[in-house]
Formats: sequence, C-alpha cells, structure tokens
Amino acid sequence: MNNKEIEFREDDLIAALKEALAFAKEETRMRKIKSACGIKCFECPAHIATRNNDQALREKTAAEWTKAYHFNFTADMINCTGCKSDGVQIGYCSMCPLRKCAAEKGVVECRVCAEFKTCKTYADWDAQNPLKENNP
Repeated sequence: MNNKEIEFREDDLIAALKEALAFAKEETRMRKIKSACGIKCFECPAHIATRNNDQALREKTAAEWTKAYHFNFTADMINCTGCKSDGVQIGYCSMCPLRKCAAEKGVVECRVCAEFKTCKTYADWDAQNPLKENNP
C-alpha cells in the first residue's frame, strides 16, 4: 500500500465516523421528544412503523387502534413523524386538541400547563389512551 491509499481510507473512515455520530445524536434527540400529550414519540408504534417503514407493525397497530379508539384505522393511516414535527402526523394527532392547545399556550407539553390538573380535554383523552404505558 502506498501513502495515498492510506490517506484515502482515513478520509473514508473519518467521514463514516462523522455520519455515525450525526445519526447517534439525532436518535438521542428523538428519544427525548414527547408529544404535547406526553407520549414518547420514539416509543409510539405509528412513529416506529414510519421510521422503520414496517408494514407489519402498521397493520398490527391499525387493528389495535381500531379496537381501542372505535375508529376504523387502516395500515395506510399509520404514519407519523411526531406531533411537533413538520412532517406527517397520524390522522388524529394532526387535529389533536391537546396539540393545538399546547401550541396556543406556548407550552411544550400539557403537564407543564398551569391548568393541567383540571383540564377536562386531557382527562378525557387520557381515559381512553391505549398508549398510557408510554406516558411518564
């Protein structure tokens, strides 16, 4: 091997390490993101299915949510990049009153709102939330 080959490989290695570091930083950031309601987006099956392009998980989630929410979800509806993202949100999340209220009040999450303990909208949502185990 000559020095030029070694330099080229070092550059490739450095570029690969930088890419891996950027990916790890983004994944760490995503793990911390919560929706307005407090669901950890990184643990939500719709978000996971979208992130991994996992059709089987979309189908499973659609069936579970159809039963839980009494709404006919299809696998095609199970796509979400997160409540606070500019990308696609799952049908309900795009029009969620909790998301809208938090944005209007300028709070990052319902739980930090001064009215949280008496909020009927949150209480109604939480009572039928099948993702409760993902909430702190």
